[in-house]
Amino acid sequence: MADINIIKDTIQELPYIHLVGELSQDDNGNITGSFNIDTKEGLPQLEWRVRIESVYPYKVNGHESIHFFNDTLIDYPHIMEGNFLCLHSSFYPNERLQLLSDLSQVKEWVSKYYVNGQRDEHYEHLVVNNEPINKAYYSFLFTNVNYNFPSGDYGRVTFFNLYTEKSKEMYPIYNYGVFSFKSDNTVHSKEHKCLWESNVYQKNPYHGIYCKLEQQPAIHGNFIIKDYCQLNNLLDSPQLKYIYTAIRNAGYINQTYSGYLPLMLGYNIPSGELHWQTIMLPVDELPMKGEKIKVVGTKINYWISKFINGHILWASTVNCDYKYYFGRGAYPKSITSKNILLLGVGAIGSMVATTLVRCGARKITLADFDDKQPENICRSEYAFMTGVGPKIHEMLNILSTISPYVECRLNHDLDMIIKYAVTNKKKIKDVQSILNEFDYIFDCTTDNSLMYCLEELNIKARIINISITNHAKELVCAFSPNIRNYVETMYTKILNNDTIDLFYPTGCWNPTFKASYNDIATMVQFSMKHIVKMLTGEENITNFYVSEDSNGIIINRL
Repeated sequence: MADINIIKDTIQELPYIHLVGELSQDDNGNITGSFNIDTKEGLPQLEWRVRIESVYPYKVNGHESIHFFNDTLIDYPHIMEGNFLCLHSSFYPNERLQLLSDLSQVKEWVSKYYVNGQRDEHYEHLVVNNEPINKAYYSFLFTNVNYNFPSGDYGRVTFFNLYTEKSKEMYPIYNYGVFSFKSDNTVHSKEHKCLWESNVYQKNPYHGIYCKLEQQPAIHGNFIIKDYCQLNNLLDSPQLKYIYTAIRNAGYINQTYSGYLPLMLGYNIPSGELHWQTIMLPVDELPMKGEKIKVVGTKINYWISKFINGHILWASTVNCDYKYYFGRGAYPKSITSKNILLLGVGAIGSMVATTLVRCGARKITLADFDDKQPENICRSEYAFMTGVGPKIHEMLNILSTISPYVECRLNHDLDMIIKYAVTNKKKIKDVQSILNEFDYIFDCTTDNSLMYCLEELNIKARIINISITNHAKELVCAFSPNIRNYVETMYTKILNNDTIDLFYPTGCWNPTFKASYNDIATMVQFSMKHIVKMLTGEENITNFYVSEDSNGIIINRL
């Protein structure tokens, strides 16, 4: 429980903080009080109310356990809707050090934003408090499109269905991706698609409507509007009429989402980029009305549509454009933009595939003739619930669930095609043409005959051969054109590969190496880090093997 005496003594240590009255502590251990903070010579002090929860200095569920309130600062940066200052403090293990840090941040905020009137260059999206809508949540994901929406535009939105999840309250979270926008404001308008890859789309799409605004739907610059009637100042008459007409249209009503129709409102943020927010409009209790307007001095009347008072039901709306989706970390564009062939998607190959896609790769072809068996799962990227089936089919589904930006193709027969071509000289050029479409070829098959055939074909594509020794003691990586001799030398003369203690599946004559998922993944990820550095020119391209000693994992270049 927070100690009120420590809190009081700490506040009194600081010459720029002045307590107003006494602090108080309730039966639950929460402390409240007020203080003035110095601003600038010639300016009055600024008063704050403080609330310190009993668990202070610890955060709870990611939230600070101290809040500083002022009801007059709502228009300033980093003041939240509850009139408290948003803090992101470093953690200290005792109340005194934590409070000194927190009060120092308050003082810094006062100087920067209140006294000097600074504004952050970094744009922050409007604060939207997503709440359950009839015991369900809704989420909409979109990307940028290659179209400049004019203000006043309106039209149709097409969605595709994503997985339904469960919230903490165990309410369903209905997730949708935006497929396309099509204006109804212009004749013969084109459909403008989001920039996902086609493999994420599904049949039987859902529908909604959109309107492009001139300004963002905000109050105090930071918070999204809450009452329907506030939309009347943001939407023009044609847009209001369109919304009213569209939602009364039987075609839309039949495709509502549990009685609600999505209305996406678009607006430009300071960078010029278009952002969207989504309202779930109740179809049965539409918060709109028609109003008859008489033209003064005439007998002419006309009707306008407008929203009436009511609480807006906002859904979660997220920009998943490629630059944001992979904004927290990706391979360089010189890797992700390349056309990549992955031969063999077993233990090593499946890890390489998921790593490439999680790091932003956009074009991958998977080639493997083998089926996934249950015993493959423990040391690869596959799942039990999908049962037995072609490895590349399941890997396609896995990669598509990781990234909506990967174009993934499959080839069951490439192993056979390559080997037949080497034995039939008339077919060599055809196979060379196929393989030269790729920039990089990762050979993870550990098939010596395929390694030999690829070298015989003398293709232009850069080949990266990856294999691993028994018990994952070493991982061997070789780059074309010097693969075969290096790999054979490593396994026959340099490395002590255990060929005795192998795993023999029941009823199978073909043993395989032993190694856990962790053992293999450690070697693969360390190697991929250096492979990418070599392919991007950060390191010289050299064959290498990875091993581990008492000092950790090391790369050995030969």
